[in-house]
Amino acid sequence: MDIAPKPPIQKARAVFLHEGKMLIVPSTRRPGYFVLPGGHVEEGEDYAQALLRELHEELNVEVQEADIEHLSSYTLKAPRGRGKIITQLYLVYKWQGTLTPSGDITAMKWITPHDLKAQRIRHGSGILSHAVPALKKRGLLRINSSLVSISRRISSEYF
Repeated sequence: MDIAPKPPIQKARAVFLHEGKMLIVPSTRRPGYFVLPGGHVEEGEDYAQALLRELHEELNVEVQEADIEHLSSYTLKAPRGRGKIITQLYLVYKWQGTLTPSGDITAMKWITPHDLKAQRIRHGSGILSHAVPALKKRGLLRINSSLVSISRRISSEYF
């Protein structure tokens, strides 16, 4: 008897940059961990539509599709043998409203990638392994010696 592979779990995540930092929120599935904002793609949605919906639900902001840019895609093994997770990562250039935790999200933090290590913040694997390299590749991240900081190019241009 052949067992059909499980369909992949599809997620969309956002990178918000402001004043040299990126936004992280508590994971709703892994207590004590932080992740980039976003979530699951629902039936009938594409990744970008899912991201815009999730950002409204989780952070109480409106984002237009023209104000996001695809950064990267990555696939991870889902826990407990649930198949794989395909994540599309987007950079958010502009939003309307004040970022405010809403729905399942109870808090948010602005951090540098260096803060994740220095403060021993438990975080989802996509931040350092995928988001940071994608930002560096686009010139939005500078690494000087042991200091890691996000370029202010976006925050000064869009705020």
